[in-house]
Amino acid sequence: MTTLAQRLTGGRFFYGWLLVGVCGLSTFWGSGITSDSFGVLLKPFSDELGIHRTEAVLGITIGAISGGFVSPILGPLLDRHGARLPMALSGAIAGLALILLSQINAYWQFLLLFGVVLGACRPGIQMVAPGVVIANWFVRKRGRAITYTFIGQPLSKVILVPIVQAIASTAGWRTAWLTLGFSIWLTQTLPTWITIRRHPEDLGLLIDGGPAAGPVDPAAPVRRSPDAEVSWTVVQAVKDPTLWLLTFAFSFTGISISSMFIHMFPYFTDQGIPAGEAAGAVGAFGLAIVISRIFLWGRVLDGPPIRLALVVWAITITGATLTMLLVHDTPTAYFAGICFGTAMGGAAPLGRLVWPEYYGRRSVGAIFGVVGTVEAVASAGGPLIASLVFDLTGSYQTALQLYA
Repeated sequence: MTTLAQRLTGGRFFYGWLLVGVCGLSTFWGSGITSDSFGVLLKPFSDELGIHRTEAVLGITIGAISGGFVSPILGPLLDRHGARLPMALSGAIAGLALILLSQINAYWQFLLLFGVVLGACRPGIQMVAPGVVIANWFVRKRGRAITYTFIGQPLSKVILVPIVQAIASTAGWRTAWLTLGFSIWLTQTLPTWITIRRHPEDLGLLIDGGPAAGPVDPAAPVRRSPDAEVSWTVVQAVKDPTLWLLTFAFSFTGISISSMFIHMFPYFTDQGIPAGEAAGAVGAFGLAIVISRIFLWGRVLDGPPIRLALVVWAITITGATLTMLLVHDTPTAYFAGICFGTAMGGAAPLGRLVWPEYYGRRSVGAIFGVVGTVEAVASAGGPLIASLVFDLTGSYQTALQLYA
């Protein structure tokens, strides 16, 4: 009998790679609607509603906390029932929230729609569900597959930031949000519902498109292996000190990263850089993430031991944060954006790869949910700290020094 996978792909390539593309679209919108486009719309939106940047960025903080509450609920559901319905439903609700955002006239409406509703949708669009899908379809090629999936995030900076900037400058921020709402329905919700499936075995396929990996004793030392897969329960994983060490490491690093996602564009313009050129520098930042993931991090994550990759990335992101302190004109903005983008290329793939690599795919959704809550709460403080520093000092410099 011809399977759905064979009908959709013609049997010419592994169906899992189609899911990489669809999940990549989802991460594109997850980053685009909650951080990238918001950075472009921050000034006009704040000015029209008469609020300070800290008040506007509070929506990001609320969104991170909202997503943190949803993640541990969503994770086990993904393990039991798959990601198809959660991803499609999250995209549909997010699109509606964006359309309603284009009509707001009060600050509380913004906090409700952008903070609570969009924040609650983010785990299903970007933070949890896509990583679970890919972890369930790949083992030997998991590093590359996850890296390619999360190329969607930086592509939103390359593609979406200039588009949103153009729409906002010609038709206003309300039209920009309206356009985003209809776009996510068309390019995330519909493809997700059509293509996403839980496991390759559900379609009569083997993981990685080849021989299936066998289980390993959860009590044994965790090592990457092309032929065997570890299989921990979430209860076993949360008792492992390594899980919490990695969780807090990613959480503290995420404070700086989340701040740059929101404040890079206004930081560049505050340095006297014209809005069009600042959008270009943010686009260069996103392009550097894409290129580094394709030609650098995709290879690194399928090569050396993952702990070595983690150390190299941590050193790189620290140096990249310091380059932001050098920005004073357009060339230095591009330089800093490219440096930070190259380092950022490893962030999301490592943050999704490390859990199935250490604990297997058996309970990866539940594990994502647990660690995602901690990471969300920690990263929620990054943009808010930067906004408070700006409102108090008129500059982001002190915040950048603190993050480095």
